Amino acid sequence: MLVFARQTEEEQQVVRIGHVVQEVVRFIRASIPASIEIQYDRRADAHVMGTDTRIHQIFMNLMTNAAQAMGERGGIIRVVIRPPVVTSRDAEKFPQLTQGFINICVSDTGPGIAGECLEAVFDPYFTTKEKGMGTGLGLAVVYGIVEACNGVITVRNNPDKGAQFNVYLPMVSQTDALPSQETGAAQAPDPGQGHVCLVDDEPAIVKLNQRILTRMGYTVSAYTDSEAVLAAVKADPEQYDILVSDMTMPGLSGEQLAGALIQVCPDLPIIICTGFGKSLADLSLSRPNIRAVLKKPVPTAELSENISRILGRGDSR
Repeated sequence: MLVFARQTEEEQQVVRIGHVVQEVVRFIRASIPASIEIQYDRRADAHVMGTDTRIHQIFMNLMTNAAQAMGERGGIIRVVIRPPVVTSRDAEKFPQLTQGFINICVSDTGPGIAGECLEAVFDPYFTTKEKGMGTGLGLAVVYGIVEACNGVITVRNNPDKGAQFNVYLPMVSQTDALPSQETGAAQAPDPGQGHVCLVDDEPAIVKLNQRILTRMGYTVSAYTDSEAVLAAVKADPEQYDILVSDMTMPGLSGEQLAGALIQVCPDLPIIICTGFGKSLADLSLSRPNIRAVLKKPVPTAELSENISRILGRGDSR
């Protein structure tokens, strides 16, 4: 609701839109039915002002909604990054779109949106899903983030042929991107060194993060069971350099796992990834081996920076 009302205070930075959208496409691909095809077409790229996390949320929500609209019967999600293709109607309503914007179009081949619902799709708590299947906040959050970035979002409906969402974000020049790069907003993570233990009860998330960390150069051991991680560390306390753990899992939560590992391997640094509001200060009071708490979904650059920082500053064994 704070995002929708534009009451959040976050320092914006320069974000390369192609990198974020490609990361979301990879994440979604690993978490939706195989009957749904994703077509990704990057015809252009640009830098925009925002935050990695917020820009990530825009396209995560749009692609998730598209996948849910098609369900198990399948279909196609098409994601296109391109210069703006502005209709005369949109140009009249949003004259700023004729120059200086990048367009990201997310469309699906689902049933489309009923005409009476089209005008309300961005309203908070509006949902067409069955009870218990949605909060009605996803598109409201998307709308709020786009507005906060001084952008525009439009929706078109083709009954029985799917819906199309067009996000227009104002571009910034390459020169504007230089300060961010100099202060550490790396476009490509440095090669990693070390053995990472990764645990999350969602197999798709484990598989994706294992692939990302392996590409960074790390040796990765992946688990979907926190108690199996505890047993593995007990068997060989020196095998891992860092643990990246989900917070909420069956059996031992990430916080409980950290507490148990203090007794086994107190110098093993831990990164907790959570979708909830606990902060590093809250967790580190009782779990000093927790060195970072990252908000899900975690951008690749943020994960890389935290692992490198923790392993590079002498926090590891």
